[in-house]
Amino acid sequence: MSILGVGFLIAVLFVLGGCDQDNINNSRENNNGAIVETQNFASLQSANENNSEPEPEPEIIIPESHDLDIPFQPQAPFGNWDLPYQEGCEEASAILSVKYLKGEDVTAAEMDESILDMVEFQNGMFGGHYDLTAQETANMMEEYFEGIETEVIYDFEWDDIKKEIYQGHPVILPCAGQELGNPFFTPPGPVYHMLVVKGYNSEQVITNDVGTKRGADYNYDYNTLYNAVSDWETGRKAAIVVK
Repeated sequence: MSILGVGFLIAVLFVLGGCDQDNINNSRENNNGAIVETQNFASLQSANENNSEPEPEPEIIIPESHDLDIPFQPQAPFGNWDLPYQEGCEEASAILSVKYLKGEDVTAAEMDESILDMVEFQNGMFGGHYDLTAQETANMMEEYFEGIETEVIYDFEWDDIKKEIYQGHPVILPCAGQELGNPFFTPPGPVYHMLVVKGYNSEQVITNDVGTKRGADYNYDYNTLYNAVSDWETGRKAAIVVK
C-alpha cells in the first residue's frame, strides 16, 4: 500500500474512534441526566409526603366499665400515721401507679421503704416535705421514676379520665380530702389528699384511696369525687395521668 493509502486509513480510523468516544461521553451525560431526574423526583415525592396531613387518630370507644389491677397499700403501711406518713399521699399514690405500670405488686415493707425514700427525694427537690400541686407531683414522679411519663389534665370531664383508664393509664386526683366524705378517714379527714383512680362503672368511680387501710377498690360516686377534686393552691380541677 502506498504511503498515501496508509495515511488515509489512519485518518479514517481516528475519525471513527473519535465518534465512538463522543457517543460514550453522550451516553454518560444522558445517564447522569437520568440520575438527576430520578433524584429530583424522589426529593419531590419526599417533600409531598412531609407536607401531607397526618392521619387522624382512631376514635376510642369507651366501654361502660373498666378496672385496672393496681396493687394497694395505704400511705401508712404499718398503721403509723405520724409524719411523714400522714402527708405521704402523693408518694403513696405515685408508687401504686408505677408499680402497676411495671407489672409489680408491693408489700407493706416495700411501700414503707419507698415512701421514706421519696420523702427524702422530695426534700432535696423542693427543700422540704410539703403538699404538692398536681404539676409538682408529676414533675417529681418523672424525676424519681425511670421511664415514667406524666400528663396533667386541667378542667377535665369524666370521659377524659375513662379514656385514660381504658388505655391502661392510672390517674391520680388531688382532692380537698374533707369533701370526700370517706367514713374511714380519721375525722374530719385530711385538708388535702391524693388518691388513685383505677376504674369506673356506670354508677361509681373505683379508686385505691391510700388515706385508709380500707382504701382498696374504694368507690366514690361521680359527683362526690368530682366536686372534691381541688388542686393545691388554685383549687382547679386537675388530674395526673401516669404512663
